Amino acid sequence: MSLGLAQLSNGVEVPKTVLMAGSVVLTIPVVFLFFAAERLLT
Repeated sequence: MSLGLAQLSNGVEVPKTVLMAGSVVLTIPVVFLFFAAERLLT
């Protein structure tokens, strides 16, 4: 998905707020998975 976000910015001029919103949407599941797996890692 991050590759799609990077390709989105290459073709046309996209507002930085849209790119930042996409970055946050991609980051949230990773953070939740880390906190869920944290108990197994320790």
